[in-house]
Amino acid sequence: MATRPEFADAIRQALSGVEDVVIKPMFGEYGIWVEGKIVGLICDDLLFLKPSKGVAAHIAGFDEAPPYPGAKPSFIVPEAYWSDKAWITKSVIDSAHSLPAPKPKKPKP
Repeated sequence: MATRPEFADAIRQALSGVEDVVIKPMFGEYGIWVEGKIVGLICDDLLFLKPSKGVAAHIAGFDEAPPYPGAKPSFIVPEAYWSDKAWITKSVIDSAHSLPAPKPKKPKP
């Protein structure tokens, strides 16, 4: 089941206070980037946050599961947190700050 666009829009709205956030479609689902780093995924109308030191303090007791077959497990954000702008903003910013910078892309020949 693919994510409904209105669900992705709701998450986009919840993250409206985060500078440099990009939510874009990926294979019928959505990726969430902050400062060029992928911090989460929106898959099957669920919000997944990538495990990182920065998000660890915010996700105590959250379930883990792969967002799609073959993926590494991520934390599933419970529905009660989806519209909590303060919580979601702090979580994704802390996660982005704790993740390494993306590797530079090699120029195409």
